[in-house]
Amino acid sequence: MLRHLLNHFRVYHFYDTSPTARVHQYCHSGDNRRLMPGGGEPLAAFLLRLHEEYENIYQRIVRAVHLIAPFFADFDLESAGPDKREIILN
Repeated sequence: MLRHLLNHFRVYHFYDTSPTARVHQYCHSGDNRRLMPGGGEPLAAFLLRLHEEYENIYQRIVRAVHLIAPFFADFDLESAGPDKREIILN
């Protein structure tokens, strides 16, 4: 049972953490349906959607990060642009 469950997990590793990485760039808030392979995903938009529509899942992620980094309180998602549709994870 557990092996069957684990075989369906997907692992995402954000290996490019340089200042020019896509994860550090503004993205369109509507580009939030799924994470994509290769580190080019709009992580900020995905987290914003979880925060707005699936608060319990979002809070589970926040608690998991807090277990690893006790100083972590919450993600800093910043909206920008004239219609606030551009978002970045600070």
